Amino acid sequence: MVCHGGADGRAGKIARGLYQTAPQLAKDGVEDDPAGVVSWKIQHGIRLTGMPAFGKTLNQKQIWEVAFFLAKMDHLPPAAKREWKKIGAKG
Repeated sequence: MVCHGGADGRAGKIARGLYQTAPQLAKDGVEDDPAGVVSWKIQHGIRLTGMPAFGKTLNQKQIWEVAFFLAKMDHLPPAAKREWKKIGAKG
């Protein structure tokens, strides 16, 4: 949420200072990207941007959980959507 925003789709203070700008996932989304591409980006990062690699801090299961969440975040079941909005409100 620090870089890609919370459920409200608004950029946080750190995100506003990034160049290249980080997509605000609740607004811009990555639902059109194959989950494998998103997983690769999470694991390896994106060179010459602010996107770090999480391959050494998250295990494969966690990386795929994030990738699949992002792939479905525009069609979350009501209970999951409520939880996501609660987290965003705290962020």
